Amino acid sequence: MILNPKWSKPPEKPQIETHQVHIWRGVMPVKFDPRMTCSLSAEEKQRAARFLRQKDRQRYYFSHSMLRTVLAYYLSIDPQHIVFKYNPFGKPSLWQAVAEPEICFNMAHSEDMVAVAVTCLEAVGVDIEFIRELQDARQIVTGNFSPEEQRYLIGSPEQEFKDRFFTCWTLKEAFIKAIGMGLSHPLETFNIVASHTGTPISGRVTLQGSADSKWYQLPFQPHPCYRAAIVVKNIQPLAQFFDFNAYFDDFLLTLK
Repeated sequence: MILNPKWSKPPEKPQIETHQVHIWRGVMPVKFDPRMTCSLSAEEKQRAARFLRQKDRQRYYFSHSMLRTVLAYYLSIDPQHIVFKYNPFGKPSLWQAVAEPEICFNMAHSEDMVAVAVTCLEAVGVDIEFIRELQDARQIVTGNFSPEEQRYLIGSPEQEFKDRFFTCWTLKEAFIKAIGMGLSHPLETFNIVASHTGTPISGRVTLQGSADSKWYQLPFQPHPCYRAAIVVKNIQPLAQFFDFNAYFDDFLLTLK
């Protein structure tokens, strides 16, 4: 079952418990505000400059500014003072612990929408996808999905295939992001479809070869045209959903 959550403005002071995961949804404004670039590092600005299309540069500015602004909300520091480090597969984390308890985060973006997940749990992954036509979707399924997942997708009615595909894809992407390996981890080696129901799991999932690890996943709908999912380690989390734009509008007023 896909959760269709209610999105609210976050409280003035951050309150996150050890069993919670906060999920932020942001939509890039129609009119780009140059102040969105103020918090980015020199390296981030250089990366943005490499995009040929202005729209892609602006999406990069917005998504990375959103990530810094959300983290600054929890850390009570200026967004530009946040320093990231990266594991060998490119997953970012904070350079050093600046909050107690230490927070873990992950970000994803697709088209004009961004999702950021923040938690005190050991690991988290999030993915979001704009629902669109993919000419090679069925080839992607046969080459990257487990046998159970293939049966669920290939056997679906034509009108349901696209929605099912992006639900499963975001669950799998969130999983490999949570374990910190990205696409270097083979997608077909784990299964996000329950064997007894043949449908995507909302709850515990087991990674092949790591039966002792508990991973919990939650598919959700950030917008009717998007599908998204989070995966966290060890504890089934209590999720709260925040509207970043409602917070960011106030935050921009503090910038010169």
